[in-house]
Formats: sequence, structure tokens, C-alpha cells
Amino acid sequence: HGADPVMVTPNRHSTLGDFIILILKIFGYLILGSILIGIVAGLFTAGVALFSLSPLKDYVIGGYWQNIYALVAVILLIWLPVVGIIIWIIRRLIKAKSSKALRISFISLWLVGLIAGGLFLATLYRDFKFVNDPIPQQITLTNAKTEKLNVYLDKKASPYRFRRRWFVDDDMSIFFGDSTELNNTRLILRPSKSDSFSVSVMKFSNGNSIQDANQRASAIELDPIVQQGEQLNIPCSFNINKTTKFRNQFVLVTIGVPIGRKIEMHTNRGGYNNRFYLSMMGDGDWDDFNPEDFDGLYDYGDALNWDFDREYIMTKNGLEATHPDLDASKDRIKSAEEIIQEQQDKIKAEKERIEKSLQEDKDKLQKQIEQHQKELEEQLQRAKKALPETTGNASIDIKTPVMWIGKTLLRLS
Repeated sequence: HGADPVMVTPNRHSTLGDFIILILKIFGYLILGSILIGIVAGLFTAGVALFSLSPLKDYVIGGYWQNIYALVAVILLIWLPVVGIIIWIIRRLIKAKSSKALRISFISLWLVGLIAGGLFLATLYRDFKFVNDPIPQQITLTNAKTEKLNVYLDKKASPYRFRRRWFVDDDMSIFFGDSTELNNTRLILRPSKSDSFSVSVMKFSNGNSIQDANQRASAIELDPIVQQGEQLNIPCSFNINKTTKFRNQFVLVTIGVPIGRKIEMHTNRGGYNNRFYLSMMGDGDWDDFNPEDFDGLYDYGDALNWDFDREYIMTKNGLEATHPDLDASKDRIKSAEEIIQEQQDKIKAEKERIEKSLQEDKDKLQKQIEQHQKELEEQLQRAKKALPETTGNASIDIKTPVMWIGKTLLRLS
């Protein structure tokens, strides 16, 4: 006496369905693998890049805790995820059971790294928060009434056996052991308030307070600006060491040019306006400061608009080149030629449009004439049919359709 036997039907899978599922799994694993490889590669590259910038650390990061924050943030935010992803891949390959404790440990350590990174950025921002009160320092010239001033901007270069370059170029920064020379200097030209050339220097710096920024700015040691006849030599670089730290130290050199006098700028090593600047929380470069806030530093917008090895003369409207710019003239000629060509193209297009319109009107009028002619011929045919037959030798001499129609009408009346 037992229960009735139960028929067990074996599972039948669709071959097409299994194939589709397999293809989807393959694509899914490929996409997931690509994403993981990209993340690991990106984090690894960031870690190596930060390691390669280790010389910069000693010039920017200051204090024991700031170094600890930076180290912990780099290890836990960058290298920990790399290790975690590699461990996860290995565990998946060996089909190990998931470990909740391991997962919580990695997440907790990463959050600690996030906190350390936030503390590091907060302390670093505090070190760059304030700007000093710049004070113009007037430079005495030996020949201030010269008719023309040739300015030579001296950018220092180090011996190649001492050079270690950051990611910046054009000799913006040069390392010498425990110190570095920065070409953080800018030149502007403005009209002079007298009939003599004038030169002033302003030093800028950030700091954790205005007093700290003032001290760092006053510690900038720029080589003397020397005039020899019509030649004015301006040094572009100054020294920063690991003790004073880099806080966006910057030097602004202002040359006052009398109305009607000439000036020409030269440099020994490429562009003069290269600067190394660390922007904090979206603040701007030194280019963004308002010169008018500093006792009318300059009054014209073209104070920064000049080229090397080109002679300028100061006018009431600002700097003007004494010789025409051939490239600019060529550009203007080219622009004029383009405008003329554009006008010619417009005229040609308008001419073609008018000719096309006239041709269309002509064709339309021709069709109307042909239509009217056809209608007249049909009317003539109907009139001939309405005309009675004549007897004998009587005949009608019809010269034109109009005469024929007239005679027919008279006869009918």
C-alpha cells in the first residue's frame, strides 16, 4: 500500500537560450573586467605620479600632522583600492566564500583615508588662505631720462648635473638640493606720471595669516635690478627653500614709461610669463588681482599686452608698436580679401537667382501665349463649323482669322 508512483520529468533546457545566456555572461564579464582594469590602472598611475612628485612635497607640505595626513590619504585612498580589487579578483578565481569582515575592514580603512585627505586639504588651504599687503619698492635708475629703454629679462638656468624638473617646463622651477629657484616674476608697463622712466617692485605671497604672508613676501630675495646706459637688467628668479616653503611667492615688476619714449623687451630663455601657482578652492592666479587696488598700479588694459624683441612707444592711449606687425597686416589683408570674396560670392549668387527668376517668368509667359493661341485656334474651328455652306462659285476671301470672324458675325445678324 504506498503512495502512487510520481513521474519525474527531466529538465529540458533550450539550446538557444543557454547560448544567449552564455554570450551575455561573457559580455558582462568583459565589461566588468575592463572597468576594474581601468580603475586599477588609473589608481596605479596616480600613485606613481604622486610618488614622482615627492620633491615637491618638501617645498609645500609643512608640519608633522600635515605629512601624516598626506601619507595616510595616499595609502588608503589610492593604494588600498588597488590591493582590494586584486584580492577580490583572486578570491573570485579560486571561488572563495565572501568575507563580511574583510569587506567591512576595507571600507573602514578607505573612509579613514577619506577623512585624512579632507584634513590634509583643510590644513593646506589654511596655509594658502591669506594674501600679504604688497608695498611698492621704488628702484633708482641711473639714466631715467633716456629716450629708449632696452629691458633684458634674465631667467636663470641650473647646470644640467643638478637639474631635477617637475611636470612644469620652460625652466619655471630649478632644483638645487634643499632649495629651488622659481621664475615667478611678471612685468607690466604703464604710463609714467613724469618725464622719466620709473621702476617699482611688488612682492606677493600667501600665508596662514596676513602677518605670515607679509613675512614670506618680505623674505623673497630678488637680485638687484641694474641699469647700464639704455639697458635695464631685470632678474626673473628667486630662491625658495624647504624651510620657508612655497606659498605662491610672486614678484611683480612695474615699469613706468613716459609719453613719447620708447621701450623694447628681450629675454634670454623663452617666455617670461611662466609661473608656478597652486590654486586653492577655485581662487585665481595672480593675474586676477586688481592692480587699481594698489595705488593706481596702471591705468590701461594693455599693460600686459606686449611682445618680445619689438619696439613700442608710449602714447596717451597706451603702448603702440613703432613698426607695423607684418603678420597682423597679412591677417588684415587676408581678412579683407575674404570679405571681398564673400561679397563677390553674394553678388554672383544674387545674379544667378535673378537670371533663374527671369527664365522662370519667361517660360511661364511662353506657356500662357501658347495656351491663348491654342484657345483661339479652337474658337476658329468652332466658328467654321457654325458657318453655312455657300453655293455656286461664291467664295469667301479670308485673309486673316479676324476678318473671317467679322464676316461670319455680319452674315449671322
